[in-house]
This record gives sequence, C-alpha cells and structure tokens, in this order.
Amino acid sequence: MGETPPCEYQFRAQEVKAFGFRTDGLMFPRSTDPNHPIILLEAQTKAKALLQRSQQELSEPSQRDNFVELLIELITRIFPEQSKEEVKRMLELVPVKQTRFYREVQEEATRSLVIRLLSRRFGEIPSTTQTQIEQLNLEQTESLAEALLDFTSLDDLTNWLEQSGNDNVER
Repeated sequence: MGETPPCEYQFRAQEVKAFGFRTDGLMFPRSTDPNHPIILLEAQTKAKALLQRSQQELSEPSQRDNFVELLIELITRIFPEQSKEEVKRMLELVPVKQTRFYREVQEEATRSLVIRLLSRRFGEIPSTTQTQIEQLNLEQTESLAEALLDFTSLDDLTNWLEQSGNDNVER
C-alpha cells in the first residue's frame, strides 16, 4: 500500500455495535473521492513497523530484546485470547517452518502424495487403508513414503500399517 498524505485522512477508532467488533483504528478520507479508500489499521501492522524501527534505532541487543518483550506483552493485553507464542508468530518472530499451520500443511501434503503414489502403483486404495494413512504423523508418513518403494502389493502396505500401529502401542 502506497503512502497517502496524512492531510487527506481523518483518524477514528470505530466500534461496530451490532457485532461487538472494535477496530484498532480506521483512516477515513476527508474528501468524497472514491479513489481514496477507507484504511483499516491494526496492531499487527503497527507492531511490525515498531519492530523494524527498534532494530534500526536500538544499538544494544538487550535493549532490543526488552523492547520486543514489552511489545509482545502489550499485544497480548490487546488480544487476550492470543498466547505469547501466537503473538510471536503473528509478528513473524518465529520462523514460518516452526508454526503449527506450516506443520499441518506439510503433514497433509505428504499424506496426499503418499496416497497418490500408492494409488498409482496399486490402483484404488481401500478407504479403511486411506483412513489409517491419514492418522499417521509426519514422521510415520515419511517412513511409509520410503517403504512404499519396496512394496509389491497392497498386502505389503497392510503389513506395514499393522507393524506401524504396533510400534505406536509399544511406545
């Protein structure tokens, strides 16, 4: 979004009564020109800008760390339903690969690929077998992906799944 001259906007913190939804702030154009949109301001955007500025202006790592902790504390007070870890992810302080969403997407993609490979090799996979595969965690699904290269029939898959299930019971 490009920079808009501040003189063309008026700031208001609006609350939508019917839904009980309150924004951090809205910038309303002073003119009736339809080319000037209403701009929704949110804490996440402000916080990211503050983080960037703190990295540039605070020379001591301890100062930056203290500032980040303060900012996280403030945001968790604004959004009490969010944990500190969720706020860190929101501010992109946690690498994307460490987020729950990323792991879930990776697990689903891996399972989907394994089922497609098995279907291509052996034809239609029984729904009960697909359900078993969908219940595997990422590590198990990756092991199945390697093992399926040695399978010669669906019986090999069934045996592998039974063995995998027994391994989980033993743990």
